[in-house]
Amino acid sequence: MSNVMCFEKIRNKYHRGILSFLTQDSTLKREDREDLAQEVLIKIYRNMDSFDREKSPGPWVYTICRRTLTDFKRKKENQIALCEFQEEAHFILSPSGPQEQLEKKEDLEKLHRILRHLPSPSRQILFLVYWEGMTCRETGRIMGIPAGTVKYKLFAMRKTIRSLWNEEEK
Repeated sequence: MSNVMCFEKIRNKYHRGILSFLTQDSTLKREDREDLAQEVLIKIYRNMDSFDREKSPGPWVYTICRRTLTDFKRKKENQIALCEFQEEAHFILSPSGPQEQLEKKEDLEKLHRILRHLPSPSRQILFLVYWEGMTCRETGRIMGIPAGTVKYKLFAMRKTIRSLWNEEEK
């Protein structure tokens, strides 16, 4: 059976199941569920060559579905963190009175000093996650480390930045 025919068979059998699986996550909007279901089907189609046709497609399909959902949530978390970071940066950089501009410039210089204290790989992780909006998994692949290590490093860096920021304020 050709890949296209096999895909059609899987799509017909599992499309509703994929939507039902995604419905189990109550935080997803309807549009997001539909978009994710389409993304899952695209991934299934693109990976038909890796599907072992001797086995049931169910576990393979739902693994793709779960991983796609996990990636979506990570991207969304990173986007929220990026938005918060951008709001803070906008606050620091936005035009205002001369006194406020001076204070914001000082805050920005302080942030640059603090970031220079971080090791280069840590600064690269910050850049990839917060400026480029990449997931921890994507960042880990680029940096050659597991996604969990990226998460840990982000947590540790935020703690370090907070600590150094507070020390400079004393």
